[in-house]
Amino acid sequence: MFIRKLIMGVAAFLMLQGMVVLPAVAQTSSDESRQRALEEREKQRERVEERRTEFESRIAEIRDEQRRRLAERIAENLNRVNDVLIGNYLRFLDHLGDLLDRMEDRAIKFGERGADISGVAPKVETARGEIESAKEMVLVQQEKVYVAEITSLDNLRDDFKKTAEEFRADHQAIRREVLSAAKDAVREAFTALKDAAKTFSKTPTSTDEDTGTSTEN
Repeated sequence: MFIRKLIMGVAAFLMLQGMVVLPAVAQTSSDESRQRALEEREKQRERVEERRTEFESRIAEIRDEQRRRLAERIAENLNRVNDVLIGNYLRFLDHLGDLLDRMEDRAIKFGERGADISGVAPKVETARGEIESAKEMVLVQQEKVYVAEITSLDNLRDDFKKTAEEFRADHQAIRREVLSAAKDAVREAFTALKDAAKTFSKTPTSTDEDTGTSTEN
């Protein structure tokens, strides 16, 4: 019962945060992030296979059928919630990409009306790079399989608690270090677009109405 409540608590904690992104940390370049993600994905595949094999072996040693089923069900629940959250992250990043498309369309129209849009394109390009890097890191997380490393058949509670804590830490890291960087980059592109709107020969009465975009979720 404790383990089941623990898993549900972790899932609820993450789901209640929705797509709220926590404060950003220092950003690395898009190329470095992408390369790091690819390397991590290869290592992840090896670790996942090793842990899955070990988990199945130790689970088979549990003679009590009820305990064995509980252990398997908890692992399935964690991985199912992981898939749900990954889907949310990818939809969020797609939404950011759609915003950039709209910003580019607006920038073209602003340019046709005489606005200085030279500062928009670099910011949009940077934001697209951050989004792609974020997707790579999210896909790394998607491939992760959560299986408890059972240290003792009499210690299932603590072993699964560690796995649940690992799950929560992984997703908090994605929010802080990955989604935050992408969102901040899109916000900077939006700021550049608003600055461009101020350079019309005839200043629009409403900058926000002319830009027609928002980075709010």
